Amino acid sequence: MRVFATEIGSDVPFFLGEGHAFVTGKGEISEEIEVHPGQGILALTPQVMNTAEMYTLLKKPLQESASQKNGNTLSESLISVLKSGDWRSLQGRLLNDFEPVAFQLHPELGVLKDKFLEFGSSYCSLTGSGSSMYGLVQGLEIQEELLHRLRQEFSNLTFVRFNF
Repeated sequence: MRVFATEIGSDVPFFLGEGHAFVTGKGEISEEIEVHPGQGILALTPQVMNTAEMYTLLKKPLQESASQKNGNTLSESLISVLKSGDWRSLQGRLLNDFEPVAFQLHPELGVLKDKFLEFGSSYCSLTGSGSSMYGLVQGLEIQEELLHRLRQEFSNLTFVRFNF
């Protein structure tokens, strides 16, 4: 099944697994990790981001040097944050390289991220190469408040709560 899933897309096998994983490469390298249970909000946006185009615009070398590859491992401190559920500590440490490109193409995505954080999200990031955005929160009450405020501010978008 995993071999067939890889033929569909390099990151598809990840979605066949259970639990949490640190995924690198093009999505084909997966390492199971322990993550504290949490809550979040997913924003479904109308922008269409072509993955191949996003990689082209990223302007990063296809082959990274050994020093650049160090970012492809989870540090002990980051693993500790994931286990503890201190999502605020992820901001500025767990980065999506596609965000600057996506925000340049669609500035409204940057505005959306800013509002996620302003309205109570502890951590917020673009999903993959875009165009959805998600935010993590510390508890169900904050999740409900964030959902309410985002729906008021962005009535044209769809927001979905999730637990993990």
